[in-house]
Amino acid sequence: VNKRHGTFAAEDARLLEAFAAFCGISGYVAHPQLVFEPTLAAMQQQYVVGAELREQLFTWGFDHFGVSADERVGLVVAMYEELGLVDTFSISTEKLLRFVIEVRRHYHSEVIYHNFEHAFDVTHSCFWYLHPRGGAAKDLPWMRPIDMFVLLTAALCHDINHQGLTNQFLRNMASPLGVLYSSGSIMETHHASITMAILTNHETNVFSSLTPELCKQAWRSLVATILSTTRVATRTTRAVSVICWTVV
Repeated sequence: VNKRHGTFAAEDARLLEAFAAFCGISGYVAHPQLVFEPTLAAMQQQYVVGAELREQLFTWGFDHFGVSADERVGLVVAMYEELGLVDTFSISTEKLLRFVIEVRRHYHSEVIYHNFEHAFDVTHSCFWYLHPRGGAAKDLPWMRPIDMFVLLTAALCHDINHQGLTNQFLRNMASPLGVLYSSGSIMETHHASITMAILTNHETNVFSSLTPELCKQAWRSLVATILSTTRVATRTTRAVSVICWTVV
């Protein structure tokens, strides 16, 4: 690499490394590997769960560690169905299945805590609070179907592609993610970016049936909710995740 003026120094090397990291991660985020071969019938046979297992969703103490990875996918789909989101927003079963499968694929099983099991646990907790048969639906009369749609999706994706490392560690080691998202909450911004990449693919865009205006609001709320999960989120950021529907 040559410079027009002066010599190529250590600072130039760091700048080039940061730029290369940005290009690499941006390319990954913009073009996630989406390969879908199974038909809808095949996916339903593999992932759809029976009534007895679905009924367990209404139990706060549901021990999902006793179910298979494929059953977890089916149970997430069931949560969207039980909340009426599939009918309300005309979400195709095939698109919803592909979305959940793709989200699961981006969680790393080797990460001890922030894996798909954790994502399922958080999603189920949100579902339990939101559903009339759960523990808090009567206390949330202001929650509209679109709010539930966004919240459930954010819960599912809030730690997607987690590296198992803290923001401070990534920042201190000047990792590619640390360099790319150095101005904010590193992992939370990465989770939001991966989520957006999946949702902007027509095969997995469960927001595709929303009106343009409602979709814009959903995007803002989804990103704000994921970003608010950081331990250092500002009070304003956390508030946006709750009230952004009233200010857009």
